[in-house]
Amino acid sequence: MKTEFNWFTGVACIAAPCPVALLGDSGLQPFFQRPNDPAWGIALPRQLYHESLHYWQLASSRHLQMIVVAEWERLLRFEKDGAVLPRSELRKSFGRAAADEPFSVRDLIECLARFWDVHTRSPTRLIREEGSDLGGRLREIDAIRPQGSYASLEFDTVMLTGPDCKVYAKPYRWMLERARAAPAVHALPGPVEESASWSVNLLLPVASFLALNTDAPVAAFVAGFERGLSEDVLGEASARRNPLKAINLDWLDFWSVLANGLSKTLKRIDLPTWLAPWVGFGVLENKAFLDHPVYRHLCARMMSLDEALDSLRKNQRMRFLFNSPPDAAQDIDGAMALREALVTQPDRWPVFSLPGQPTFRSLLGGMFAPPLVRFDDRDLVATVSAFPDWPWSIDAAALSAAVDETKARFAALEAAETAVRLGLPPNAFARDP
Repeated sequence: MKTEFNWFTGVACIAAPCPVALLGDSGLQPFFQRPNDPAWGIALPRQLYHESLHYWQLASSRHLQMIVVAEWERLLRFEKDGAVLPRSELRKSFGRAAADEPFSVRDLIECLARFWDVHTRSPTRLIREEGSDLGGRLREIDAIRPQGSYASLEFDTVMLTGPDCKVYAKPYRWMLERARAAPAVHALPGPVEESASWSVNLLLPVASFLALNTDAPVAAFVAGFERGLSEDVLGEASARRNPLKAINLDWLDFWSVLANGLSKTLKRIDLPTWLAPWVGFGVLENKAFLDHPVYRHLCARMMSLDEALDSLRKNQRMRFLFNSPPDAAQDIDGAMALREALVTQPDRWPVFSLPGQPTFRSLLGGMFAPPLVRFDDRDLVATVSAFPDWPWSIDAAALSAAVDETKARFAALEAAETAVRLGLPPNAFARDP
């Protein structure tokens, strides 16, 4: 079995056995709370996290949702009268870079998934797991690695190398090249290489989230990223960085101002985003999506996430009611918790934009576990991973049946496509129900 997430059925296939620790009443929650626990082994954490990231991208991206909507409508037409219509332009262009763009939408989302893989797993660990010497640079990197952390050179090198680098490296290489050439980056204190790496790390999560909520994600990403590489953006962010210079705190401190500013930039070039408290709901409530046996439940899960975020904010208010807000230099966990409560006050979208934040990752693992995770030896349905206070509206058996139904229906369309491509009648490879 190949490890992959199927955008049209909601199935995440993981080419590894299911760990015993995930067979309890909380499903995948232990994994998302402790993704680097040795109990999960080496291969499974990256596979499960990576494919879950793709589901979270779908749940929060208007563009990706529209690809699914278009294919679902095509399936409904096939079931109605047997017509095998061509695949939508959105789907055909997904993995194909336009002539005037540096990479494809698929390149961007794979780069983003690798980005969170590396941040969560740490480049030091990935280097060992992938058995790489980073093109002979490992000894140099070992010599400059900060104690208990990792060097920007190490992170950038891991983002540009690895067994599957042809899938994810192109956007990151493009960003680094632009950052290294930007006057605003050269004006920052410290070595240019480190400043360029920090700039890319700061801008990528916000710029990509906005871009995937436009009708032209790559063009929007390019415009947003290049606007971010300006002195008024980077200079101000650098001057106001947290005492620990921790990128996790930078994301939380600057997410709102970056998101609002870059959204205005995209609107000026006629690429408006759907960044609002209800972003995505217009797509999720599309009639075709409401008919989808699996994704029809996304709206309800969004509502549950909002309730969970309200609960999180109330808990943080009580925590600091009689205590001073934490100082980042003394209590980074407390400082992150306070910022997480503040940044999600207007809406839920920082949770999806910053899934590497431990609290946000844990929330998404309980609220938005992939509808069905298919391990080598068993299936885990998302209802099992849901938090008790925010259960699914259907039980595990019903969701599993919905996934199987959706998979079978798309398989029938794919069989008809194959037949037509071979010059045969659409029903040439049809299976008896």
